[in-house]
Amino acid sequence: MVLMVFALIAAITSSGSWLFLATFLCGVALNLVGCGRRVVLRGDSIVLEYGFPKTFIKVVVRDVVEVFDISELSRGRLARYFKISLLPFTLVMVLPLAYVVVKGSYPNPAYLSVMVLPVAVGVLLTTFFIFTSPSYRKFLRRAAAVTAVTSVSVMSFMIGYLYRDVYGTSIFQRPAEAAVAMAGAVLLALFAALIAVMAGRNHVVVIVDSKGRHYAIGTRGPEVAREVISEVLKLMTSAGRGEGVDGA
Repeated sequence: MVLMVFALIAAITSSGSWLFLATFLCGVALNLVGCGRRVVLRGDSIVLEYGFPKTFIKVVVRDVVEVFDISELSRGRLARYFKISLLPFTLVMVLPLAYVVVKGSYPNPAYLSVMVLPVAVGVLLTTFFIFTSPSYRKFLRRAAAVTAVTSVSVMSFMIGYLYRDVYGTSIFQRPAEAAVAMAGAVLLALFAALIAVMAGRNHVVVIVDSKGRHYAIGTRGPEVAREVISEVLKLMTSAGRGEGVDGA
């Protein structure tokens, strides 16, 4: 995520196509490598597989002592167990603002939606990590829905107004810059909609091993979460064999 923001800044500042291409491709590659693939119960262990389109990383978890659906806890917070994960979200929010401060000037208004995109992504993901309980997830769904609606309408109007105020002409007189502005607004709307869906439907199961290490498993809905918990509880009581749980 941080590399993707560096790529964005490199593109806006025209620092060289090679820098943009290198950071963008590295960011895409790392996102694919770190993408959760499936969970496999194998003997007395749980194997977490990561990577797309094939498995690149396998994390073997043994001696599980606790399992729970954090999305159902009244005070559940992912940030309580995965504090280090907040660091990249914070960097994603800070980097665009730091760029403006260091440069000492505002970017082209056409780039505002693109600059706001990582900040909004960082805020929504941080909120998702901090407010995981059912009551807070309702708030997050509403906040994400409002962001999705206003990002296209209000932001597009604001960019058009600022662009005319700065350059004295309509942004649509320059199709390339208009396309960049609209692309940023649409991407923000799509991401906000994705967060709203994740917060409303997806559940996160946390497992804890005997060494106190925590692992998070994303599931497609409460039914899959209950199935994962049931299988893990069986593993905790006796060594068993199983296949990958669909949707986790």
